Amino acid sequence: MDKEQTEKELLKPLTRKMQEFLRKLKRLFRGTSEKILSKLTALFVKLDKGREINLADANRSNDLSRIKKDIASLVTALSAKVKTAVLDFLTETYESSYNWLMLGILSAVGFKLSRSSKGKLPVAWAAPASISQTITSENMLKAIETDRKKTVQKINHTIERGFIERKRFVQVAKELQADVGVSYNRAQRIVRTEMHRVREKATLDAATKADSNGIAMKKIWHNMGDERVREGRNADHVHLEGQARFVNELFDLGQDKNGKSVRAPAPGQSGDPSNDINCRCFATYEPVL
Repeated sequence: MDKEQTEKELLKPLTRKMQEFLRKLKRLFRGTSEKILSKLTALFVKLDKGREINLADANRSNDLSRIKKDIASLVTALSAKVKTAVLDFLTETYESSYNWLMLGILSAVGFKLSRSSKGKLPVAWAAPASISQTITSENMLKAIETDRKKTVQKINHTIERGFIERKRFVQVAKELQADVGVSYNRAQRIVRTEMHRVREKATLDAATKADSNGIAMKKIWHNMGDERVREGRNADHVHLEGQARFVNELFDLGQDKNGKSVRAPAPGQSGDPSNDINCRCFATYEPVL
């Protein structure tokens, strides 16, 4: 599967699916934002005495403490939904990526599936039955939890500062929507990074399975060939273009900021944030005939 075929048949369809998923994710964030604004509206209506509302007013009946707890619950519920949705999306990404490459490999070596298989891979060539450990990374879970904490803290700070500075409801509401927007942007970055990681892990797993079943495989590193490709001292993906290895060998990514050699079995798999986060590179795989 050459570069052009991989871009056309795998990368572009997955990008479209990711955009659809991000729109779904945005609706989740919008729904939570509306619930938070509803809580804030109710609080302002309750405290409105025909004058400016201050912090003492909000604290008088523990109203501020109550809304902070409500917001923490809403954001925690959102975080749980995001985690579930992302894991489902990554599972689909892994399965489609693995199957696409494996079917391509088998076709390239002349292996024909039986009609009764209906396009499904034989057990010997199929993806692992359980891929939960593959699609779940500690970095992803940590990032989602960190975002939850930051969002709760930021929204509560926005509300408290609003009362301290005696801001109007419209201004506080606008700032809250911006806070939720920042959280959504972080979620987007998580999704893009993790989708890339899982896609590349899936194709690597397919090539490794083929290799273990007797089809010698090689892999080639590719970047996207545009001005966005990183070309830094500690993460230079421009000059990785075309680097070839046998499937069980590691790509050489140079040195990190501490002077340590960085190697990776596939793009997005180095463990070095400078190389992995927002990486768009991809590997192609070919049978060694």
